[in-house]
Amino acid sequence: VRAYGKDSGAKIYEIEDLRQNTGMIRQKGASTVCPRDGKLGAAYVDCLEGLNNVGPANAMISYGWGNTVSDIALGLMDHCKKYSPDPNIGMVYFNQEDYDTARKYFHRALPVFE
Repeated sequence: VRAYGKDSGAKIYEIEDLRQNTGMIRQKGASTVCPRDGKLGAAYVDCLEGLNNVGPANAMISYGWGNTVSDIALGLMDHCKKYSPDPNIGMVYFNQEDYDTARKYFHRALPVFE
């Protein structure tokens, strides 16, 4: 967030401005082909590598565009302290997609968290 010129008080809509071609979150996958639809522009998770960085999610976070980076980070830290003492174990699912795509994949993933 700091590398993007913002601090932890920045709201999600300030770091991921949908009026721009890419924001802080989308820029990581902007030049990567999505493994699901074959189009340019992959999800952040599709760009991660290494055993400690990827895996099946065991938590899902829901947040609003008006939440701050700090709100989300503190919520994640509290969750990890409570449920996952080893910081390399917890995997969290963030959904940052258009509504139609999100609806399709979210409903497929939902049973994992129920």
